[in-house]
Amino acid sequence: MGETARTILSREGRESGMPEITVNLYVTTHIVVEDSDFYNDDLRQDVPELARLVNLLERPKIDKRDDDAEECSICLEEFGHGIEDSSVEVVRTSCSHVFHERCMFRWLRRCADHQSPYSCPLCRCIIFPTSQRDE
Repeated sequence: MGETARTILSREGRESGMPEITVNLYVTTHIVVEDSDFYNDDLRQDVPELARLVNLLERPKIDKRDDDAEECSICLEEFGHGIEDSSVEVVRTSCSHVFHERCMFRWLRRCADHQSPYSCPLCRCIIFPTSQRDE
């Protein structure tokens, strides 16, 4: 960007009445280190009440052609290759957002660990009313 500005100034000349502007850009990055438990597939056995709650969610068939449901918003991975791919389990929340089952389970685990309401990762809508959680 600085080189482009210098090129414009050299073509127009400093006498063109164009003010000189100094722009400082800072590059920042955020590194998120996940808990090692986040990737542990054996978590379902450790927390049966969360597994029960995940099982209460609707299990839609995902069609790859549906633009609204291409990827899980938690892990950002694609759901699979359409309804023929039965190896990918997905769940739909009461607010109609769709996630991988394993991602939703891990999200609910984090909610429980932080003593937060079980909410949708996208819109924060409460997924399970208190009555369902305590059954």
